[in-house]
Amino acid sequence: PPVIIRTWHKPTNPAAGELINVYAKVTDDGTIVADTLFYGINNLNTPIRITHTAVWNDTFRFQIPGQAMGDTIFYYLKFTDNDNLTAFSDTFAFYVGKLNICINEIYYDAPGTDSGCYIELFGLPNMSLHGFTLVGINGADGRPYATINLSGYSIPQGRFFVVAQNPWVPNANLIDPNADLQNGPDNLELRFNNIVIDAVGYGTLNGWVFTGEWLPAPDVAAGRCLGRYPDGNDTDNNFLDFNNYDTLTP
Repeated sequence: PPVIIRTWHKPTNPAAGELINVYAKVTDDGTIVADTLFYGINNLNTPIRITHTAVWNDTFRFQIPGQAMGDTIFYYLKFTDNDNLTAFSDTFAFYVGKLNICINEIYYDAPGTDSGCYIELFGLPNMSLHGFTLVGINGADGRPYATINLSGYSIPQGRFFVVAQNPWVPNANLIDPNADLQNGPDNLELRFNNIVIDAVGYGTLNGWVFTGEWLPAPDVAAGRCLGRYPDGNDTDNNFLDFNNYDTLTP
């Protein structure tokens, strides 16, 4: 049957009314003769069916029309090949309504035994983090390995929120040992009510489970960090958005 290697959508967190592009990388020993994307608004009880709008080599693009503020859109895909064999994807979801918050800087590999690691968020001043979590996703198997609950906190006036491994990290707002993320290749997701609204994966794309945006950021050496420039700049492409820095700025 067809093999669905990877599925992703852009933008990760669309604004109300914004068109969403869904991409699927699919291979087969023959040819794909039929494809369908099924999507539903807030549930999949009566899904709407659409077919691809473009194909580039082994990558299919589908387009979901813009949706209303506050809706959650669920979708999955079906592919059938010339042997009449069928494959289904997992079910994916996105939240409609720009939340204006992103993962801004991560430091996950200190020289020697890890200490002083941190995750920095960039958002709107005084924004409540109720319902938000940070989830580390294992690059080896795609499963969560660490969760940091941000409920009860808010973004400071300066727009930066720092989750630190240790209390002596400068400007730490929340202390949690899970801020020491695994070395790459690996992923970190920012979720709102368990729906991914931002994600970064780091490492060379060569067979590991990448759940970040478009293409991964580099896996930096010990003592260095990944960060956006300018702060909060988000094109939904980790490779373009994150830089390899030798200066830590939590």
